[in-house]
Amino acid sequence: MEQKNFDAVRKLVGYARFTTPRALELLNEIYRVQGVLQNYIYPSFKLIEKTRIGSKYIKKYDSPKTPAVRLLEDPGTNLSTRKKIQLTLESLNPVALALEVNNLQEKLLQHAQILTSAYPQGRGA
Repeated sequence: MEQKNFDAVRKLVGYARFTTPRALELLNEIYRVQGVLQNYIYPSFKLIEKTRIGSKYIKKYDSPKTPAVRLLEDPGTNLSTRKKIQLTLESLNPVALALEVNNLQEKLLQHAQILTSAYPQGRGA
């Protein structure tokens, strides 16, 4: 996960230090909603093969799919899990989820700005 800190964390919540219980609530909610988007809506490439030829690496990727779709396609996934994933996929509204993430990000930013103005030496946010 460390190699994805910028993409998975910093783009989402920025670089501020959040130390209050309210900030923790907002962060947990952002991560919950973003996790749903990441696992059910946003497709990603999966590395299939990596071959070294001299000093170069040749990489082959699978077609982009969401983690949920990959689970549905996996023959090892049991029927109850497949049903649960399928029901969740059918019930999701990607636009509403993205708007919810944006609203939560704004609340978190406002919270950080309030704390920054309350503690001008940089403590608290």
